[in-house]
Amino acid sequence: YIKNNVLFDCDRCLESFCKKNKIKTDLILINDPRMIINGKYEIIYFSDQEDSIDLKNTLLEILFVEIPLKKLCTSLCKGLCSKCGLNLNHKVCSCSN
Repeated sequence: YIKNNVLFDCDRCLESFCKKNKIKTDLILINDPRMIINGKYEIIYFSDQEDSIDLKNTLLEILFVEIPLKKLCTSLCKGLCSKCGLNLNHKVCSCSN
């Protein structure tokens, strides 16, 4: 699992919120090409001559896929009043509907 905390701005009310993610991933590091397994695994091959492996791009890809299309602070977010801009999650405005 990859655990991360992501800070988003809500698409409805524009307030910042933190979402804790726990992403299941199957990542295998292999240095013997004969052991490469076909399946549902993300396989990263490295040669014996390498003394380090850069996983940054692989991890970024995994994290970017998990970003939701619609980022909401809660599923019940009421958003902003279209007239006065008040956050309807905190107060009810006096604007007419």
